[in-house]
Amino acid sequence: MLQRYAIAIGLCAGLAACAGTAATAPASCGFPPPVPIPELWLSYPEPGATNVPLNVGEVIFVGIPSGFFGPDTVAITSSGGTSIPVGAFTAPPSPLPSPYAIPTGFSGNIPFSAVPVPTLSPSTTYNVSFSYIDWAENPPSCRTHVTQQLGAFTTL
Repeated sequence: MLQRYAIAIGLCAGLAACAGTAATAPASCGFPPPVPIPELWLSYPEPGATNVPLNVGEVIFVGIPSGFFGPDTVAITSSGGTSIPVGAFTAPPSPLPSPYAIPTGFSGNIPFSAVPVPTLSPSTTYNVSFSYIDWAENPPSCRTHVTQQLGAFTTL
């Protein structure tokens, strides 16, 4: 009988220790905030475009970055891996250069944004990507870095 009592006390102590451990485990990130996921689509030059002028000046997107969790960035890299410096997001030119792409499902008042780019190199393919920080269920940070490939274009 005394042995059973000692085992029961030992089990209770073990369970209490486990309960204490559970209390120190990372908390949940909760529910995602009610904000839209930032999305951009390459509009000009159109994805897959060839013979793009070297002095294109701006790359234009359908969509406007949100920056809700941190800065949204565009990266442009040459097929050789060289990063092209781009400026901050700005309003697109008016009128928009032609031809430009509009993703399926957009109509009416379409939001556009742009980033300035320097003079590009001839006969080079450029890859365009968009990165942003989004909500994630990964305590304690509750954030994740997301990169989307938007397309590529080739210069004259």
